[in-house]
Amino acid sequence: MITFKIIATQAEVIELKTRSHHKVYSVHECKQSSRIGYVSESVQSFDKEGTCFKTSQEIKSFYFGFPNSAQAERFEDFCKYKFPLLSSHTGHCESRLSKRLKSPFEVKIRNLAGISADLFNFFCQCIDKELAAPKVVEMPVAEVKRKLARL
Repeated sequence: MITFKIIATQAEVIELKTRSHHKVYSVHECKQSSRIGYVSESVQSFDKEGTCFKTSQEIKSFYFGFPNSAQAERFEDFCKYKFPLLSSHTGHCESRLSKRLKSPFEVKIRNLAGISADLFNFFCQCIDKELAAPKVVEMPVAEVKRKLARL
C-alpha cells in the first residue's frame, strides 16, 4: 500500500465582503520513496456567520525527483511529449534544482484541469515504476549546490 506523509504546510485566509476562504497548502511525500510527491490545496469557504458552506481539495502539482539534471530534463521532455498541454505555457512542466523533495533535482508538473485524470494516472504509474526500480544513492541538495557553485 502506497502512503504519503505531509512534510510542509502553509495556510492563508482570504477575506471577502460576504465570505472568507481558508486555504491550506500541503506538501506530501511518498513514504516508500522520497523521490515522488505532490502539493495539495484544501479550501473551506465560510459565510460571515462562520458557517462552512463549501469544502474542496485538489492536487495542485506533482513532483518527481532525480539524481542529476540530465535525467530530470529527459523526463521533462517526455512529459511534454506525452501531454502536449504542458508545453503551452512555461511553468506547467519544469525541471529544476529541488525545492520540495530530497532529491538534488526535481520535475514539477502543474495539474491542469483538462488532463487532470490522465496526469493522476501517470503519477500512479510513475510511483509503481519507482517502487519496482533498483535504488540509487542520492546526494543531499546542499552538496549538489556546493558542487555546482564551484563550476
